Parts: sequence; C-alpha cells; structure tokens
Amino acid sequence: MPRLTALATTVALATSTLLLGCTERPPPPEAGEPADEGPAAEAEPSCDTPEVRALVEAFGEHLRAVPLLAPDSVVARAIREHYGPLVTPALLDAWTRAPSTAPGRDVSSPWPDRIEVLALTPAEGTCRVEGEVVYVTSAEVAGGGAAARVPVVLRVEGGPGAWRIGAYESAAPDPEVGAVPDDTSAAAAVEVVRRYYAAIAARDYRAAYALWGDGGAASGQSFEDFAGGFANTAHVEAEVGEPGRVEGAAGSRYVEVPVTVRARTEDGEEQVFEGSLTLRRAVVDGATPEQRRWRLYTADVARVR
Repeated sequence: MPRLTALATTVALATSTLLLGCTERPPPPEAGEPADEGPAAEAEPSCDTPEVRALVEAFGEHLRAVPLLAPDSVVARAIREHYGPLVTPALLDAWTRAPSTAPGRDVSSPWPDRIEVLALTPAEGTCRVEGEVVYVTSAEVAGGGAAARVPVVLRVEGGPGAWRIGAYESAAPDPEVGAVPDDTSAAAAVEVVRRYYAAIAARDYRAAYALWGDGGAASGQSFEDFAGGFANTAHVEAEVGEPGRVEGAAGSRYVEVPVTVRARTEDGEEQVFEGSLTLRRAVVDGATPEQRRWRLYTADVARVR
C-alpha cells in the first residue's frame, strides 16, 4: 500500500579592484534605475505539470495487472513488466526482491482501477503527489462510482522527459468503506506465511513461533524445540504461491497456502522443500481479536531435493 524540483538559490557576486590602496566602487544607479542586486534567482519549476500527472495516472492504471496473490516469481515478473518504465531502478529492485511490499491487486474484487491525483507540491528536490486509489467492482464498472478509496502519497523524481516514481505509500483505508484487503481475506493469510518465513530467515524464532495458533502450541512443539529445529540452518528463502479458497467449518475458517522453501545448512548443503501450510481463524461469537486473526494451523511440507 508507497509516496520536486530543486530549490533555487541566489548567488550574490561582489567584485572589487584594488587601485592605489583604494577600493573602486561601481557608480550608483541613476535616478529611477533599479539597483543591481545580482542575477535573478532561478524560478522553481512547477510540479503541477501534465507530465507528472500522466505518469501517476498511468501507474494507477497498471495496479490491477500486478496479481499480489500469485506466486512471488509471477508477481516479480508482473512488477518488472508493468512498473518498470514508470518507477526508479531503486524502487523496482526493492519491489522485485520483496513482491509483498509492492502495490497491486490483492483480492479478486474490488480491484484498483485508477489513481486520482489530488495535489502536487514541491518537496526537497522531488514532487510529492497526494491522491486516492479508486477501487471498483463490476457494479461500479457498469454504473460508475467507487467501491472504496484509499489515500496514497507518491514521490516523483527526475525532471521533464525523465520523471519516475521513487516512493509509494498507501495509507490505511477508512474502515467505513472497507479495508482493502481486510485481515480476514486470503491475502492476509498469505501475508502471515510471508512474515513467518521472513522471521525464520532473520532468526527471530520467537516471532515465527507466535504465528502458530494457540500462542505457538499448534506447531506441536515447545518454543525451545521449535527454535532448536533451525540450529543448523544458515539461510531460508520462501516462495509463496496463490492461496486456495477460504473454507468454513465449525466456527472456523481455513485456507491453504502453497510454499516452496529453499534452505542452506551451516555445512553449505542446499535443500528444497515443497508443500503447503493451512491457516485457521475463529469466527464464533466471543472469539478474541487474536483468535480472529489468521494463524498457522498445520503444515504439510516435505523435502524434494
């Protein structure tokens, strides 16, 4: 969710010529003639140009084409294809390395349709663009309007003929118009899986353990045994696939998320695991906020090489 022109400077020039021990001064201006105050300050270019607006609007039209629920390799390819000509190389690299941090389409409906620009202002050599991502469903496509609007801030860098988006920040959506996506969606479950493997990669085993249900007990291990299982792991990298349908049973919701995990041991052995994780959340009356969040329930992941 992600986001100006250089400030002009005035340079005062003073010259003096030393002659016979005296300083020669320029003659005073004639009456009615304005005093020479040096070169005029360079005018600050305006950010509110058709080119900057067109860049942001073009970016908004590509949001729907980046499917965030697809496997990471597919998302990264879509990011390069649709965002590459519009963003800076640094931002493109950051998003392709961590696809979950990029904007795009995270649920089937509503989907991001466009960005409406609200304000453009200079800010320390770049352009700050404030706007709204407009989400629609088939109903809005037919009848107009918006299913939701999410505030965004972009930073646009460069200059005429070379403007590029250098940062993108999505604000929290208004709960009255609905979260996009909300924390009950399959997209939210996928994010839990990504956080789980990111915590393992960072060796923050306490955070990873806490993403299992019942405070970690759903893993079937104590925290000490869970953390000990990674004692010989030097590196972990996971590719998260597209989740299945959210299913319901006995006051709970379940969703299965496929993963491919590549690991390297402290001895340098490369390993690959494939399978899926099932996540669960409670929906019964009286469930706590923690119980209503997606948490890991079971794992069916096996080594394939």
